[in-house]
Amino acid sequence: GRIADAHLQPLPGQDALVFNAFSWRLLQEGKHAKEAEMLEGFTEFKKVLLSDALNTAVPGGVEEAILEKAGKLIGEAERIAVIIGSGISDREESLDALLNLCLLKGLPGQGAIIPTALQANARGAVSILGAATSPEEVLCSPDTAGIVIYEEDPFQYLNAKKVEDALAKKAFVLVCDILPTRVMDFAHLTIPSTTF
Repeated sequence: GRIADAHLQPLPGQDALVFNAFSWRLLQEGKHAKEAEMLEGFTEFKKVLLSDALNTAVPGGVEEAILEKAGKLIGEAERIAVIIGSGISDREESLDALLNLCLLKGLPGQGAIIPTALQANARGAVSILGAATSPEEVLCSPDTAGIVIYEEDPFQYLNAKKVEDALAKKAFVLVCDILPTRVMDFAHLTIPSTTF
C-alpha cells in the first residue's frame, strides 16, 4: 500500500460491493466501453446496478475519499490491467462483479486480466507430473472417496460452495498444515506440519 495511489481495504467478503460501485460509476458517467452494451445480459445488469438497492454510501466499508479516488483513476484510464489473486474465487459474487467491471472497461481488449498462479513450488511439482489433474477435478471427483490436503487450503483459490460440497461427500479428509486453515473445519483428522 505504500506506493499505491489508492489503497482500498474492503471488509472481508465485501469485494463485490466495491467492484459494483466502480461499475456503477462507469455507467453513470458513460465511461464504460460501448462494446459492452452488445454483451448478453448488459441491459439487465445496468438496470440492477443503477437501482437504488445497490447504491450504498460506503460500499464494503471502504473510505469514501479512497473509493472516489480509485473510481476516478479507473474511469479515466484508457487501458488497465487487473491482477487477480487466488482469494477472489472464494466468493462467486466477488468474481462475477470483478469480471463485469473488466467487461465494462473493455478488458481484455483494452488492457489485461492477469490471474496469479499458485505458489511456484506447487507449479514446479505439477510440471514434473506431466499431465496433471486440476485441484478442482480431484476434489470434486466422485471416484475419490478420501483426500489428503497437505499445506494447502482449496478455499483460497476455488469456489467456497464447491469446496464445501465436495468435502462433505468425502468419506475421509486428512489435513496437514502449519497454521489453522478453513479446510480444517471439514477434516476428519488434522495433523501438524513443521516449518523452519
